[in-house]
Amino acid sequence: MKSILVVVTTLVICGELILRNIVGLGSPPLYVTHPTIEYMLKPNQDVSRFGNHIFVNEYSMRSASIEEIGDIPRTLVLGDSVINGGNQTSHSALATSILSDNNRFYGNVSAGSWGPKNLLAWLNEYGFLKADTLIFVLNSHDLTDIPTFQELNKNTHPTKKPLTATTELIERYLIPRLLRIVNKRGSDARLQINTASSDTDEGAGGINDLIAMAKKGYVKVCLVQHVTQTELDKGLDPNFFVLKDIFEGWGLPVINDFEDLQSLIQTNEMPFRDDIHPNLLGQQVLARKISECQVLAKLPQIENIIKLEKIDG
Repeated sequence: MKSILVVVTTLVICGELILRNIVGLGSPPLYVTHPTIEYMLKPNQDVSRFGNHIFVNEYSMRSASIEEIGDIPRTLVLGDSVINGGNQTSHSALATSILSDNNRFYGNVSAGSWGPKNLLAWLNEYGFLKADTLIFVLNSHDLTDIPTFQELNKNTHPTKKPLTATTELIERYLIPRLLRIVNKRGSDARLQINTASSDTDEGAGGINDLIAMAKKGYVKVCLVQHVTQTELDKGLDPNFFVLKDIFEGWGLPVINDFEDLQSLIQTNEMPFRDDIHPNLLGQQVLARKISECQVLAKLPQIENIIKLEKIDG
Protein backbone atom coordinates (compact mmCIF):
# COMPACT_ATOMS: atom_id res chain seq x y z
CA MET A 1 0.00 0.00 0.00
CA LYS A 2 2.82 2.39 0.87
CA SER A 3 4.57 1.77 -2.45
CA ILE A 4 1.33 2.40 -4.34
CA LEU A 5 0.90 5.68 -2.48
CA VAL A 6 4.46 6.69 -3.38
CA VAL A 7 3.87 5.87 -7.05
CA VAL A 8 0.57 7.80 -7.14
CA THR A 9 2.13 10.79 -5.37
CA THR A 10 5.07 10.76 -7.77
CA LEU A 11 2.74 10.64 -10.79
CA VAL A 12 0.66 13.52 -9.43
CA ILE A 13 3.74 15.65 -8.81
CA CYS A 14 5.21 14.84 -12.23
CA GLY A 15 1.88 15.59 -13.89
CA GLU A 16 1.69 18.92 -12.10
CA LEU A 17 5.22 19.84 -13.14
CA ILE A 18 4.54 18.92 -16.76
CA LEU A 19 1.27 20.88 -16.84
CA ARG A 20 2.91 23.91 -15.23
CA ASN A 21 6.33 24.04 -16.88
CA ILE A 22 5.70 22.49 -20.30
CA VAL A 23 2.00 23.01 -21.08
CA GLY A 24 1.84 26.37 -19.33
CA LEU A 25 -1.15 25.86 -17.04
CA GLY A 26 -1.37 27.21 -13.50
CA SER A 27 -0.54 30.86 -14.24
CA PRO A 28 -3.21 32.26 -16.58
CA PRO A 29 -3.26 35.96 -17.51
CA LEU A 30 -5.52 37.53 -14.91
CA TYR A 31 -8.28 40.13 -15.19
CA VAL A 32 -9.47 42.85 -12.84
CA THR A 33 -12.88 44.47 -12.69
CA HIS A 34 -13.21 48.23 -13.11
CA PRO A 35 -16.11 50.56 -12.22
CA THR A 36 -16.29 52.17 -15.67
CA ILE A 37 -14.21 49.98 -18.03
CA GLU A 38 -16.05 46.86 -16.74
CA TYR A 39 -12.93 44.68 -16.75
CA MET A 40 -9.44 44.58 -18.22
CA LEU A 41 -6.26 42.56 -18.09
CA LYS A 42 -4.51 43.00 -14.78
CA PRO A 43 -1.60 45.45 -15.25
CA ASN A 44 2.05 44.38 -15.15
CA GLN A 45 1.88 40.70 -16.06
CA ASP A 46 4.55 38.59 -17.70
CA VAL A 47 3.56 34.93 -18.03
CA SER A 48 4.07 31.94 -20.30
CA ARG A 49 0.93 30.24 -21.56
CA PHE A 50 0.88 27.22 -23.89
CA GLY A 51 4.37 28.20 -24.96
CA ASN A 52 3.28 31.76 -25.72
CA HIS A 53 4.66 34.88 -24.05
CA ILE A 54 1.88 37.01 -22.60
CA PHE A 55 3.03 40.47 -21.55
CA VAL A 56 0.69 43.14 -20.15
CA ASN A 57 2.02 46.61 -19.38
CA GLU A 58 1.13 49.14 -16.70
CA TYR A 59 -1.96 50.32 -18.64
CA SER A 60 -3.40 46.82 -19.16
CA MET A 61 -2.20 46.84 -22.77
CA ARG A 62 -0.66 43.84 -24.54
CA SER A 63 2.32 46.01 -25.34
CA ALA A 64 5.72 47.05 -24.08
CA SER A 65 5.89 49.31 -21.06
CA ILE A 66 5.06 52.92 -21.92
CA GLU A 67 7.85 54.06 -19.62
CA GLU A 68 10.42 52.11 -21.62
CA ILE A 69 9.56 52.98 -25.24
CA GLY A 70 11.01 56.45 -25.14
CA ASP A 71 9.85 59.56 -26.95
CA ILE A 72 8.81 58.10 -30.31
CA PRO A 73 5.55 58.57 -32.28
CA ARG A 74 2.70 56.51 -30.87
CA THR A 75 -0.41 54.89 -32.31
CA LEU A 76 -3.07 53.26 -30.18
CA VAL A 77 -4.79 50.26 -31.77
CA LEU A 78 -8.12 49.59 -30.05
CA GLY A 79 -10.33 46.52 -30.23
CA ASP A 80 -11.36 43.24 -28.67
CA SER A 81 -10.01 39.68 -28.71
CA VAL A 82 -9.25 39.98 -32.44
CA ILE A 83 -6.22 42.19 -31.83
CA ASN A 84 -5.66 40.96 -28.28
CA GLY A 85 -4.82 37.52 -29.59
CA GLY A 86 -5.65 35.72 -26.36
CA ASN A 87 -3.53 32.98 -24.83
CA GLN A 88 -3.00 31.41 -28.25
CA THR A 89 -0.93 34.33 -29.54
CA SER A 90 2.52 35.20 -28.26
CA HIS A 91 3.55 38.82 -27.73
CA SER A 92 5.87 38.89 -30.73
CA ALA A 93 3.17 37.50 -33.07
CA LEU A 94 0.59 40.24 -32.37
CA ALA A 95 -0.09 42.67 -35.22
CA THR A 96 0.85 45.57 -32.94
CA SER A 97 4.16 43.93 -32.01
CA ILE A 98 4.94 43.18 -35.65
CA LEU A 99 4.53 46.88 -36.47
CA SER A 100 6.27 48.41 -33.45
CA ASP A 101 9.89 49.45 -33.94
CA ASN A 102 12.23 52.28 -33.02
CA ASN A 103 10.32 54.66 -35.29
CA ARG A 104 6.76 54.15 -34.02
CA PHE A 105 5.01 52.39 -31.15
CA TYR A 106 1.70 50.60 -31.74
CA GLY A 107 -0.09 50.16 -28.43
CA ASN A 108 -2.51 47.24 -28.11
CA VAL A 109 -5.58 48.46 -26.17
CA SER A 110 -7.86 45.44 -26.01
CA ALA A 111 -9.50 42.63 -24.08
CA GLY A 112 -11.75 39.73 -24.99
CA SER A 113 -15.37 40.82 -25.61
CA TRP A 114 -14.68 44.53 -25.30
CA GLY A 115 -17.03 46.81 -27.22
CA PRO A 116 -17.07 50.57 -27.97
CA LYS A 117 -18.21 51.47 -24.46
CA ASN A 118 -15.28 49.57 -22.91
CA LEU A 119 -12.84 51.34 -25.24
CA LEU A 120 -14.38 54.72 -24.44
CA ALA A 121 -14.09 54.08 -20.71
CA TRP A 122 -10.43 53.04 -21.10
CA LEU A 123 -9.62 56.25 -22.98
CA ASN A 124 -11.45 58.31 -20.37
CA GLU A 125 -9.38 56.59 -17.69
CA TYR A 126 -5.92 56.76 -19.30
CA GLY A 127 -6.17 59.24 -22.16
CA PHE A 128 -4.27 59.04 -25.46
CA LEU A 129 -0.84 58.44 -23.85
CA LYS A 130 0.68 60.98 -26.27
CA ALA A 131 -0.54 59.01 -29.31
CA ASP A 132 -1.13 60.98 -32.51
CA THR A 133 -3.33 58.29 -34.11
CA LEU A 134 -6.13 55.97 -33.03
CA ILE A 135 -6.80 52.91 -35.17
CA PHE A 136 -9.92 50.93 -34.37
CA VAL A 137 -10.07 47.26 -35.34
CA LEU A 138 -13.75 46.40 -35.09
CA ASN A 139 -16.10 43.74 -36.38
CA SER A 140 -19.83 43.64 -36.96
CA HIS A 141 -20.51 42.07 -33.55
CA ASP A 142 -18.90 44.95 -31.66
CA LEU A 143 -21.87 47.24 -32.16
CA THR A 144 -24.00 45.03 -29.92
CA ASP A 145 -21.33 44.20 -27.33
CA ILE A 146 -22.49 46.40 -24.45
CA PRO A 147 -20.95 46.22 -20.94
CA THR A 148 -23.07 44.29 -18.46
CA PHE A 149 -20.86 44.60 -15.34
CA GLN A 150 -21.78 41.04 -14.42
CA GLU A 151 -19.52 38.75 -12.45
CA LEU A 152 -16.70 37.55 -14.70
CA ASN A 153 -16.61 33.97 -15.91
CA LYS A 154 -13.65 32.44 -14.06
CA ASN A 155 -13.01 30.04 -16.94
CA THR A 156 -12.46 32.79 -19.50
CA HIS A 157 -11.66 35.89 -17.43
CA PRO A 158 -9.95 34.55 -14.29
CA THR A 159 -9.28 37.04 -11.50
CA LYS A 160 -6.99 34.82 -9.41
CA LYS A 161 -4.56 32.01 -10.01
CA PRO A 162 -5.87 28.44 -9.73
CA LEU A 163 -4.74 26.36 -6.78
CA THR A 164 -2.71 24.10 -9.06
CA ALA A 165 -2.16 23.52 -12.77
CA THR A 166 -4.03 20.22 -12.41
CA THR A 167 -7.11 21.86 -10.93
CA GLU A 168 -7.08 24.42 -13.75
CA LEU A 169 -6.93 21.63 -16.34
CA ILE A 170 -9.92 19.95 -14.74
CA GLU A 171 -12.06 22.99 -13.88
CA ARG A 172 -11.32 25.28 -16.84
CA TYR A 173 -10.92 22.83 -19.68
CA LEU A 174 -12.08 19.28 -19.02
CA ILE A 175 -15.36 19.93 -17.18
CA PRO A 176 -16.58 22.74 -19.55
CA ARG A 177 -15.70 20.60 -22.57
CA LEU A 178 -17.64 17.67 -21.18
CA LEU A 179 -20.60 19.93 -20.43
CA ARG A 180 -20.54 21.27 -23.99
CA ILE A 181 -20.59 17.76 -25.34
CA VAL A 182 -23.48 16.82 -23.07
CA ASN A 183 -25.45 20.01 -23.74
CA LYS A 184 -24.37 20.19 -27.41
CA ARG A 185 -23.76 23.91 -27.18
CA GLY A 186 -20.78 26.18 -26.57
CA SER A 187 -20.24 28.59 -23.75
CA ASP A 188 -19.77 32.29 -24.42
CA ALA A 189 -16.73 34.34 -23.51
CA ARG A 190 -18.50 36.05 -20.64
CA LEU A 191 -21.60 35.21 -18.65
CA GLN A 192 -23.66 36.79 -21.40
CA ILE A 193 -23.05 39.04 -24.41
CA ASN A 194 -25.81 41.39 -25.40
CA THR A 195 -27.01 40.79 -28.96
CA ALA A 196 -30.35 42.60 -28.97
CA SER A 197 -30.83 44.89 -31.95
CA SER A 198 -31.62 47.77 -29.58
CA ASP A 199 -28.01 47.59 -28.40
CA THR A 200 -26.83 48.66 -31.85
CA ASP A 201 -27.84 52.25 -31.09
CA GLU A 202 -25.95 52.20 -27.80
CA GLY A 203 -22.88 50.77 -29.48
CA ALA A 204 -23.10 53.39 -32.23
CA GLY A 205 -23.38 56.07 -29.57
CA GLY A 206 -20.20 54.78 -27.96
CA ILE A 207 -18.36 54.95 -31.28
CA ASN A 208 -19.58 58.50 -31.93
CA ASP A 209 -18.35 59.48 -28.46
CA LEU A 210 -14.98 57.88 -29.18
CA ILE A 211 -14.59 59.79 -32.43
CA ALA A 212 -15.72 63.06 -30.86
CA MET A 213 -13.16 62.56 -28.10
CA ALA A 214 -10.41 61.98 -30.65
CA LYS A 215 -11.45 65.03 -32.68
CA LYS A 216 -11.38 67.17 -29.56
CA GLY A 217 -7.88 65.92 -28.80
CA TYR A 218 -6.70 66.51 -32.40
CA VAL A 219 -5.89 62.80 -32.80
CA LYS A 220 -6.10 61.13 -36.22
CA VAL A 221 -8.56 58.22 -36.57
CA CYS A 222 -8.96 55.29 -38.96
CA LEU A 223 -11.06 52.11 -38.92
CA VAL A 224 -10.06 48.59 -39.93
CA GLN A 225 -13.13 46.38 -40.26
CA HIS A 226 -12.33 42.75 -39.56
CA VAL A 227 -14.65 40.17 -41.11
CA THR A 228 -15.46 36.65 -39.97
CA GLN A 229 -15.34 33.40 -41.91
CA THR A 230 -19.14 33.39 -41.84
CA GLU A 231 -19.20 36.80 -43.53
CA LEU A 232 -16.74 35.58 -46.15
CA ASP A 233 -18.95 32.59 -46.89
CA LYS A 234 -22.47 34.01 -46.51
CA GLY A 235 -22.19 37.77 -46.94
CA LEU A 236 -21.50 40.77 -44.74
CA ASP A 237 -23.53 41.34 -41.58
CA PRO A 238 -25.85 44.40 -41.75
CA ASN A 239 -23.90 45.94 -38.85
CA PHE A 240 -20.82 45.96 -41.08
CA PHE A 241 -22.41 48.76 -43.09
CA VAL A 242 -23.73 50.55 -40.00
CA LEU A 243 -20.19 50.63 -38.60
CA LYS A 244 -18.74 51.79 -41.90
CA ASP A 245 -21.32 54.57 -42.26
CA ILE A 246 -20.59 55.95 -38.78
CA PHE A 247 -16.90 56.48 -39.48
CA GLU A 248 -17.39 57.73 -43.02
CA GLY A 249 -20.07 60.10 -41.71
CA TRP A 250 -17.32 61.77 -39.71
CA GLY A 251 -15.15 61.94 -42.84
CA LEU A 252 -12.77 59.24 -41.58
CA PRO A 253 -10.98 56.59 -43.65
CA VAL A 254 -12.31 53.04 -43.48
CA ILE A 255 -10.75 49.84 -44.83
CA ASN A 256 -11.41 46.14 -44.31
CA ASP A 257 -9.59 42.83 -44.56
CA PHE A 258 -12.24 40.99 -46.64
CA GLU A 259 -10.23 40.60 -49.84
CA ASP A 260 -6.97 39.85 -48.01
CA LEU A 261 -8.53 37.02 -46.01
CA GLN A 262 -10.55 35.69 -48.93
CA SER A 263 -7.46 35.60 -51.14
CA LEU A 264 -5.55 33.54 -48.58
CA ILE A 265 -8.38 31.05 -48.14
CA GLN A 266 -8.69 30.64 -51.91
CA THR A 267 -5.02 29.60 -52.00
CA ASN A 268 -5.60 27.12 -49.15
CA GLU A 269 -3.90 29.31 -46.56
CA MET A 270 -5.99 29.63 -43.40
CA PRO A 271 -5.75 33.01 -41.57
CA PHE A 272 -8.28 32.06 -38.84
CA ARG A 273 -8.10 29.81 -35.80
CA ASP A 274 -11.92 29.85 -35.48
CA ASP A 275 -14.76 31.82 -37.07
CA ILE A 276 -13.43 35.23 -36.06
CA HIS A 277 -10.00 35.14 -34.43
CA PRO A 278 -6.86 35.50 -36.57
CA ASN A 279 -4.09 32.94 -36.25
CA LEU A 280 -0.45 33.92 -36.77
CA LEU A 281 -1.02 34.46 -40.51
CA GLY A 282 -4.17 36.46 -39.74
CA GLN A 283 -2.22 38.71 -37.37
CA GLN A 284 0.14 39.49 -40.23
CA VAL A 285 -2.84 40.48 -42.37
CA LEU A 286 -4.05 42.75 -39.56
CA ALA A 287 -0.60 44.30 -39.32
CA ARG A 288 -0.72 45.23 -43.01
CA LYS A 289 -4.21 46.73 -42.70
CA ILE A 290 -3.25 48.70 -39.59
CA SER A 291 -0.21 50.02 -41.44
CA GLU A 292 -2.43 51.10 -44.34
CA CYS A 293 -4.78 52.80 -41.91
CA GLN A 294 -1.83 54.63 -40.36
CA VAL A 295 -1.08 56.21 -43.73
CA LEU A 296 -4.72 56.91 -44.57
CA ALA A 297 -5.31 58.66 -41.26
CA LYS A 298 -2.81 61.32 -42.26
CA LEU A 299 -4.18 61.86 -45.77
CA PRO A 300 -7.24 63.88 -46.81
CA GLN A 301 -10.33 61.67 -46.95
CA ILE A 302 -11.04 62.39 -50.62
CA GLU A 303 -9.42 59.75 -52.83
CA ASN A 304 -7.11 58.64 -50.03
CA ILE A 305 -7.30 55.02 -51.16
CA ILE A 306 -5.86 56.02 -54.56
CA LYS A 307 -3.14 58.07 -52.87
CA LEU A 308 -2.26 55.12 -50.64
CA GLU A 309 -1.91 52.86 -53.68
CA LYS A 310 0.46 55.39 -55.22
CA ILE A 311 2.51 55.47 -52.03
CA ASP A 312 2.71 51.66 -51.95
CA GLY A 313 3.51 51.55 -55.64
